[in-house]
Amino acid sequence: MITLKKGSKRIDFNTTIDWHEDHVLLKAAFPVDIRSTNATYDIQFGNIERPTHHNTSWDAAKFEVCAHKWADLSEGDYGVSILNDCKYGYSVEENVMKISLLKAATYPNPEADRGMHQFTYSLYTHKGGPGT
Repeated sequence: MITLKKGSKRIDFNTTIDWHEDHVLLKAAFPVDIRSTNATYDIQFGNIERPTHHNTSWDAAKFEVCAHKWADLSEGDYGVSILNDCKYGYSVEENVMKISLLKAATYPNPEADRGMHQFTYSLYTHKGGPGT
């Protein structure tokens, strides 16, 4: 269910999935009208920046970032964040923000992540830089 409350700057995606896939990674992607060379991610005791481009092999190896509650792409005094209540994988490529929702790996546990899942993630617009 997608929820937008009157006066809110946040769109909530309340999600229920009965997941029984193999070798699939489910992501939500949001193209945004923001250009920045770095995205900011929430980590324990602070935040970390990662490039939004793949100019070097080191950049390409950082295709996904493990973060706690949010990822942010900002320019100047405006930004967009993806917020979540239980997901930890994010990526930002150029101006496309992504959050990893579910995966279906078969090794080492072929039953991992199978079954019912309920979670919420949100798209949030804000004034100011990351975390504001």
